[in-house]
Parts: sequence; structure tokens; C-alpha cells
Amino acid sequence: MAGPGAAPQPDARLIEDAKIWLPTDDAVAHRSIIALLAMTARTGADPIVALCEALPRWFGPAARNLLPAPIVTGLAAPSAPDLIALEPLPTRRRPTLWPQRPKRFSDALFSSWLWRSSVAAGAPPNRFASEALGGRFADADSEVPEPTLRKLALLSGHPVSYLAGGTVTVAQPLTRADVVLNAVLQHGGFLLSADSRAARPRAVLQYCPRCLARDPQPYFRRGWRFTIEAICVRHRCRLYDACWRCGACVDLLAQTIISRQPVCASCGAVLAEGAARPAPDAVRPQRGLTCLLYYAAACFEPVTLHLHLDRLGDCFPLGCRVAERERALIAGCLDRWFGPIADPSHRRLMARHVHGGAYSAWFVSYSATCPTHAFETPATGRTRPLSRQKAPRAPWFAARSRQGNDGGQRAPGY
Repeated sequence: MAGPGAAPQPDARLIEDAKIWLPTDDAVAHRSIIALLAMTARTGADPIVALCEALPRWFGPAARNLLPAPIVTGLAAPSAPDLIALEPLPTRRRPTLWPQRPKRFSDALFSSWLWRSSVAAGAPPNRFASEALGGRFADADSEVPEPTLRKLALLSGHPVSYLAGGTVTVAQPLTRADVVLNAVLQHGGFLLSADSRAARPRAVLQYCPRCLARDPQPYFRRGWRFTIEAICVRHRCRLYDACWRCGACVDLLAQTIISRQPVCASCGAVLAEGAARPAPDAVRPQRGLTCLLYYAAACFEPVTLHLHLDRLGDCFPLGCRVAERERALIAGCLDRWFGPIADPSHRRLMARHVHGGAYSAWFVSYSATCPTHAFETPATGRTRPLSRQKAPRAPWFAARSRQGNDGGQRAPGY
């Protein structure tokens, strides 16, 4: 009788059976094999794998020559009724998708989507971005390479083109606002920047504190990276171009804490807590400038468009603060922004849009609380998208018009 702390001894009948079907007289090996088979029966482990690992320990290195090569040709039919065809277990596969995969909104900035992904994963944005991008970038929105975008698309389940649409490089337009931003990106003189001690200027990211506070999922718009936007037309207030508390440039991917609301990486202030600065006089000029740029991008030839954007760039310099750009909006007009318009038909039509009256017709979204809806891709070719001529209207446009006449509130789409 074994003591209470002793290991259970194998049954004598099992030892006698082991001597019959095992080609060895080693009693210790018999007991080891029986113990292994009992363990696999209790735990449900694969006995073949366990035996392959244990045979060299029991019978020495020579036992490796007795094992067949791991060539898998599929399940074969057994050659005899009492034989079972076995197949080696496949190697363990690693998951290819992130467990939490936030969707990039159609007008969201790439770094903003990456920041939301880090929050969903429960990781600090600076560490998550460094691992996801394979290194640190001074400006991930403009420097992320295409192979990295393909890797992130595989991990997040997004199309590569949809992630590229959030960068500040020319990409396939998803919204009408993207047509405007692609035009100014091709010109190359409208990305906000600030002087720094480094050899290159530092990127500037604007934000609207009301948008961040009231969005169900706060995110940064792609248009907030450009000099031509100084006003949030949705909340009729001026954008911030730095932290409202310490004045540092906003860097989403430099944050070291996990927060559902974006914070300043320098002082930790919640950006949504900044006081809104109303700018009602600049809302209509901001809408008018957006309409004019969309018309010019869709109707002007590239050479003509470039000349007009040269004139516009003088009104909105790269390092210009948001208050100065607000004054340029209020004091601006068609001739001041674009210079002389050679074609009288273009000038007549653009003179109507400079007041921003067509903004709601072309840049309004389906819903202010659901920013995931994308506009249809604009048709190619030189057309007049903002013409006031009578043309068939889509059903959603007619419904929006009736809603506006009934006193409903219209929401801008970006």
C-alpha cells in the first residue's frame, strides 16, 4: 500500500500487457509509457505528439530514425479495417486582425484614426503608434509609407485606399471636401506648419473644442490640417491651432496616457475643455471659400487652377495664426482670393458662390450625429457642379430642402 503522498503505481495487468507489445525489457520505460498514456487519457492531449517527444528520452537519439518524415499528403484511407489514418496537427496560427478595429470616418485624419485605435486597444498612443508604424514619425499623416498602410489595412480590415484617404497626400476622393483638399495638396502650399528648433517646421493640427466635446466618438478632421480652414461652420466658432492651456502644438500620437478625449501631450489638458470662440462673421466667408475651391477644382484646367491657388496662398501663409486667417476670410472676396477670372461665365457663377449660399447644397451630410456616411464620389470631367441652372435633384436633396424650409437644422458634412 502506497503512502498518501506517493505516486500511484501502475496495475500489474498493464505491466504484463506492456511487455507484450513494447519491444523492450526495460521496466522503467514500461512504467513511463503507461504513465504517459494515462496522462493523455485524463487531459485529452494528443498522444502522438507526446510520444514523438518522449521516445528520444526513453530510447536515446537512435529513436529519432524510427520516426517518419512529417510529410502531409492529406487524410488517406486506411489500408486495413483496424487501422486509423492520422494527420499531424497544423501549427498554431497567429491572429491577423486587431481585436478592436474602429472604423475610419470618411473625413477623419489618419493620425486621428490611429489614435482611436490605440484607445480601443487600451494602449498608450505613443507606444501603439510606434509599434503599428514600425517607428516614430514627425508627421505620420504625411510620412507614412505605402507598405505600412498595407500592413495596417490587413490588421484593421480597412481597404488601403480608405486609410490613404486620411493622410495629407493626394488620394482617391471620398467626399466633396476631398476634391478641394486634393487640389490644394497638388499645389503644395497650404499645409499648416510652425517654426521649431528642428531643421524642418513642425506640423500644426487645428481642432474645434465643441466638435470634440459633442461627437459620440471624438476625432480630428482632415481639413483641420490646412490653412484654408479657420472656422468650424458647424458650431460657428474659430478653430484652435494649439493647446488652449499651454500653447503647444497638438500631437495626437505623442500622448502617453489612455484617454477617451484627446489631451495635450505637453501639459495634459483635455482639448475639448477649451472655451469656444464664436466667429459668426467669418462663417459665411468660410463656406464661400470652400464652394469656390470646389468649383475651381472641378472646372478649371490644372495650369489655370495653379495660378489662382498661388494668389490664394498669399492670403493664407503656411505659418499664419488662426486669428489672422479669420481676418483674411472676413476681408476676402473673389478678386482678393483668386485674382482676375478670365472667363466671364466662370466669374459670374463664382460671384454667386462667394457668399456661401451653395454650401449647404453641396457639403451637407446626411446626419450631424453620424459622420460615417461618405458622399458619392464626384464624377470625372469638367462640369459645373455648383451651377444654379435647373437640373434633376436627388431625392435626398429635395428632402433636405424641405427640411430646411420647415425650420430644420442643417449640418455641414465635414
